[in-house]
Amino acid sequence: MLAEARSKPNGADAWLGVAQAALANGDPERCKVLLTSWLEQDPHNVAFNVLLSKSLQQAGTPEALDTSVAAARSAAKAATGGDAFTATVQLAVALGARARVHVRQQLDRQKDRAEAVQLLSTLFDSGAAAAAGAGPVALAGARYSLAVLQAEEGHAAAAMASARAALQDAQAASGASGAPAVTALCLVLVSVLLSSRRQFRLAASVLTAAPTAASLSMPTAPARPLWSDCLVLRLRSRLLSAQDDTPAAIGALAQAKKLLAGWATAAGGGSAASGGTPAGFNLDRLNGELAKVWGELGAALARAGQRPEAMAAVDHALALAPWSAASRTALGAVYEALGQAGAAEAAYNDALALDPTCAAALLRQGSLHARRGSRPDLAVARDLLAEALRYEPAAAAGWYGLGRVATALGHGSEAEAHLLTAVQLAGAAPLLPYAELPLAPP
Repeated sequence: MLAEARSKPNGADAWLGVAQAALANGDPERCKVLLTSWLEQDPHNVAFNVLLSKSLQQAGTPEALDTSVAAARSAAKAATGGDAFTATVQLAVALGARARVHVRQQLDRQKDRAEAVQLLSTLFDSGAAAAAGAGPVALAGARYSLAVLQAEEGHAAAAMASARAALQDAQAASGASGAPAVTALCLVLVSVLLSSRRQFRLAASVLTAAPTAASLSMPTAPARPLWSDCLVLRLRSRLLSAQDDTPAAIGALAQAKKLLAGWATAAGGGSAASGGTPAGFNLDRLNGELAKVWGELGAALARAGQRPEAMAAVDHALALAPWSAASRTALGAVYEALGQAGAAEAAYNDALALDPTCAAALLRQGSLHARRGSRPDLAVARDLLAEALRYEPAAAAGWYGLGRVATALGHGSEAEAHLLTAVQLAGAAPLLPYAELPLAPP
């Protein structure tokens, strides 16, 4: 089959099209196999290396992300003309994806993110993007990627400027394929950035303008689902919660859960290829996201005092992802909200047994020990919180916890420094972490 494809004049394009379809339908492994088999005899093919980088990025393991960066570098090195724009953008996105691996050294993560921002900034500042003849949707997607990377670097003002420029590009091509997806992601990012300024009402208003699959569908031609639909609902829930509208916040999470469950059903029934799921999502990935939302819903219900409903929600999360540290951490958060500290501690221990690097479990377990107040507990709390900050150095809760521990131990100057860091980070923290946003449109 491969030999036959190579013998045809348009064989490479046809082979690439099959690989692209596999990736869009949530099968990155098949995409990778198709691409690597072709690249064995054509190792410098730019389009194949760019797509290989994307497929490895979806795999998400540290090893796959290293190879994703290598494939993108190979493409960028060999690319000329318009291909150089595509390859450079993918290299930046691959570097950004690798920078999100929390177990890597912080310095290495910062270097990857800085290189990614530099690549995209140079692309636009030098005029290379315009010279490459990239269309407005491609330009909007690249600017969106730059905005997310800038936000993750802590440069919120620059990120807002890039996001607005991306939005203008996307709106200029409103009728083009892919424009609604980019527009929606840009509006979600702008809303997240506004939440970091505590402008919750404005953020919620911006969010209402995001295109949805429902608004784009026609009776005879339903639109393919947009991943941003789920992000909109999760962010809306947090914005409503920040404004003390708990029932509406729970309602938004329930909608997100229903949406994800529908997509998972479509993927499980084999309708992913016919457009029943967002591009690039398969059943395993959707179930992981659904477990996350069930966990968030359980914690919200527990805080609202709805114990049976909260336990039922977290049971759903555990059923979908029983070996997930995140699901066990969600269980602990529910127990903690219900005042059951012992059960919460056991759940956090289970989470850390599954993943010793789970920052959320480390933070919550450390906070439990800090509240007990004995010197042995304070020592354990300090170690747990410091370990959590190795993986999530911008976690305000971790610095606040260390400040409380230092205060209890009588280390005044250390406590003051930690608490000041916590205040600074909390004041600029978005309601939805930037790492929850995709680095590039589908």
